[in-house]
Amino acid sequence: MLTGSRTKVGDADVGSVASMLRMKEMLESDVVSALWELRERTRTRKKLLSEMQGSQAKQISALKLHISQLRDRAAENGARYERLVRRGREIAGRSGAAMEACGTLARGLTNAERGYFEQLKIWEGTGNRWEVEIGEMGRKGRRLEQGGERKMGDVGEREEGMIGDLLRGQGVLVKKIEESIKRTKAKAAEK
Repeated sequence: MLTGSRTKVGDADVGSVASMLRMKEMLESDVVSALWELRERTRTRKKLLSEMQGSQAKQISALKLHISQLRDRAAENGARYERLVRRGREIAGRSGAAMEACGTLARGLTNAERGYFEQLKIWEGTGNRWEVEIGEMGRKGRRLEQGGERKMGDVGEREEGMIGDLLRGQGVLVKKIEESIKRTKAKAAEK
């Protein structure tokens, strides 16, 4: 006789009660304990996944901030590059005009003035090399802007200082050349 929830207490005999107890023990050991273990493992796994998700969200946030900062720096470097190129062209134009004017006066130049113009030519060559380097820095900046994760060799403090010194030096030289031209014209006018 089968024993179950519908079996009346009076209908159950010793064999059916023993059979039901064996069945209960078997279910508890094989099914219920496995379900409890599965429940615990699921909780542990859920907690681990939640921690991993939080950690990855923090990393993504940090990466987004870093990419944003790199883009801002690339934009600043691009603007700085454009200013330096513009200044370099202005100075080159002024120096070229001054040298052309000096070429017409070369017959009346002293040795010191000739040496000065030779030095100016050397500085012009240095300026041209720097212009190439600045162009390369600009290309690197544009590459960084297009692909934010690439590492960029941007213009450092030292290079920026050197470029500024060159620009100031060129400005001073242009002023000295203008003064020299005025003096030479005044001397030529006297003769």
